[in-house]
Amino acid sequence: MNHLLKHSIIVFLATIVLACEKNERTVSRSEMTMQEKNELIEKIEILAEKDQYFRRPISLGTLSDSLLEIDAKNRNEMSVQEYLEWSTSVKSKLPAAVEDSLRSLQDSLDFENYQNIKSLIRKYGYPSKEFLNVPADKLFAILLHPPSTIDAEEYLTEMVDLLEPEVLNKNLEPISYARFYDNIKWKILGQPQLYGTNKSFNPETMSIGPARIEDIQKTNAARKRIGLPELKEGEYEILEN
Repeated sequence: MNHLLKHSIIVFLATIVLACEKNERTVSRSEMTMQEKNELIEKIEILAEKDQYFRRPISLGTLSDSLLEIDAKNRNEMSVQEYLEWSTSVKSKLPAAVEDSLRSLQDSLDFENYQNIKSLIRKYGYPSKEFLNVPADKLFAILLHPPSTIDAEEYLTEMVDLLEPEVLNKNLEPISYARFYDNIKWKILGQPQLYGTNKSFNPETMSIGPARIEDIQKTNAARKRIGLPELKEGEYEILEN
């Protein structure tokens, strides 16, 4: 895993640069130059690299550079189901002590990302792919990984306060916000989805099913409030109490 060691100093210095920006004033999005947007894209690239720096080897259970390169390629080229099938076929596991060390390192990076993301959004508004004119929203995936040192409920509340105004100001697509909310609720807190944006997955059959929600009226009211169409029959499954 030589590349992790080689880039550690670079990532550390980049973290310091980003952290120093927390108290800068909010900028006008309409007045941002292309150079400023490109600088913002580079900052988000740094955050995205830190988000996966140790998470990918932990997930695959390997420090093999060649296997991690294949993983990066498959993530970009495979469908969600294809990638899930491939990643579960990788029969590898790290020694417990190594995995614990990597998790501790990733926890530190997650907390730094959390602080810097708040700073970026407060300064620029939500930097969507449309605003930056890039093919993918790399910030979104990072939002799905709250620091383990922060209570997930508190994290969600804080991010709702930060992101809902971005939806109302049309800086953030309603569907992106809804997917973020449902991901934290369903995958981290183990609670029913509100907006019904996340398909269910059956690991035994390797199949994808409808979103699982608690109450269709509550869900459709929430979707309407942020500008999403109602879910239709067959697009959701009601969780039994």
